[in-house]
Amino acid sequence: MLKNVLPSVPIRGNYTYCIMLDLSKVKHIWHTLETSVKAFQDSIIINELIKKHSELIIIGGKYDIFKNYDMEIKKVICNSLRSVAVLLKGNLIFFSSKEQPLVRRVKEVFHGIGFGNGFPVKDKVSNFNKPIYIPKGLDSWENIGIAPSTMEQIKARHLSMVPSETEIQKVPSTGTVQGSTSTYAEPMLDNLVKLKYNDLRNLSSLDVSMNIDFYNES
Repeated sequence: MLKNVLPSVPIRGNYTYCIMLDLSKVKHIWHTLETSVKAFQDSIIINELIKKHSELIIIGGKYDIFKNYDMEIKKVICNSLRSVAVLLKGNLIFFSSKEQPLVRRVKEVFHGIGFGNGFPVKDKVSNFNKPIYIPKGLDSWENIGIAPSTMEQIKARHLSMVPSETEIQKVPSTGTVQGSTSTYAEPMLDNLVKLKYNDLRNLSSLDVSMNIDFYNES
């Protein structure tokens, strides 16, 4: 839907593209992010006018739920989102409609966007135990603690620790991994999963289905 709709939207002047992620559903984060990024990239390639005036913001919603997750899972997800933001020169911010300081912060962001002032630049928050706030240009691969990476490398690293729903279904249920069995399309990812198989099995219980309508959270 995004691929078909975005190129047809008439754009004038500056253009801001927001990717909204549900942080409470950890096994769906990468798929949503990857799909949205691809649509964004296709759009700016098709429309050269907005290529020079595009702004990317990645928003992680339902932080009130995400903050209670396992520390290592939060670290992996935050590092993945920071990596994508650095790679694409985007802004990154976490949000919850249940926490007023975060509501005010997001309102400031959209106020700045709406009135042409851009993403408000203030002190960044990169600690994965706190709600992330990183304007573009204030983060780096060195700060994240990893080498410069492509989207595919970020994906492989992320899915080796936090598999998506579809990837979990591909993992054999016998408790062992045969050396000749290829679980994933990417060889590098397949090797990573073999090394961390027990961790992946434990992760399958993390993503509890949430019967919460994002637009009716408040």
